[in-house]
Amino acid sequence: MQTPSAVRRTAGPGFTLIELLVVIAIIAILAGMLLPALSKAKEKAKRTQCMSNMRQQNIAFQIYAGENNDNLPRQRETANSVAGVSPWDLPSLTADAITDSGAKRGILYCPGSYTSVRNVDFWWVFNGRYRVTSYAWLIKRESSDPSKPAPIRPPKQYLTKISNPGSLTNSPPSNTELVTDVVISEGTGARTDKFTGVYTSNPQVLPGGYNSSHMGSAKMPAGGNILFQDGHTEWKRFEPMRVWIDWDTRKFWF
Repeated sequence: MQTPSAVRRTAGPGFTLIELLVVIAIIAILAGMLLPALSKAKEKAKRTQCMSNMRQQNIAFQIYAGENNDNLPRQRETANSVAGVSPWDLPSLTADAITDSGAKRGILYCPGSYTSVRNVDFWWVFNGRYRVTSYAWLIKRESSDPSKPAPIRPPKQYLTKISNPGSLTNSPPSNTELVTDVVISEGTGARTDKFTGVYTSNPQVLPGGYNSSHMGSAKMPAGGNILFQDGHTEWKRFEPMRVWIDWDTRKFWF
């Protein structure tokens, strides 16, 4: 039987303080290298899911238009279904028509948007007369209030049919936006605008304000996915985007 002193003599030497600090430093360096890569992978997954949402939106539009003389869902205003000011607000009956055409309500919400603060069901019933979604819908609303939704700048215009030219210059469907990711700023519509913490009238719900759905570095948007009138989707970088919709001091870019 070994004595305690013999056990101590046969045990290997322990780590010195310097060696432990070196190991900790190496772990910190590796973590610093891996975290940005993991963040990029997470954002890429969100973009992919977002694009999948838009493809499913297009299927619902095609089904609805096929049964309604090429029209996009534009239900008439009722006491319980009205247009909101923001392009992400859909009259209740319009949003319901999209889901009735086979779409799940989840595809009306980008995974990179404010649905990370509150779940989809919360936003779906947030207002009793319109659905708060997280995409900008460039579909004409049948509203008695000409200020709803917020005005779109010419030559673009809100769409009424799935195949008609979508601008005053007869832009082809392959170049006409139907649904866009939310890329939003607060200011005059310049690159110096505020792109994070954009003003909201509901700070109790969104205490951090609005951000664009896909943020990049330096507190600037990375870009956004777009569903075009011909049914194709594509990612568009922020650099070539410009303001097309003016919601008071809040601007929508695509």
